[in-house]
Amino acid sequence: MAEASTVLATTTVASAETARPLRYAAGPTITPRHDAAYWDRVTAGFNFADADQMPPRLFNQVIRTGLR
Repeated sequence: MAEASTVLATTTVASAETARPLRYAAGPTITPRHDAAYWDRVTAGFNFADADQMPPRLFNQVIRTGLR
């Protein structure tokens, strides 16, 4: 059975109804460093409609900065 990251326990994703109960990976509950408003702001203008629609270097920089 697949295990979800414990970070999902701190979001509304975990409260979505599923056919099976969500099982979390062992370990401490990880809390996000930024809220949804932060990610919305730093990814404004990104096209997520299809793969490879944004410059990889810019996307990687946003992810790296947001996860530090």
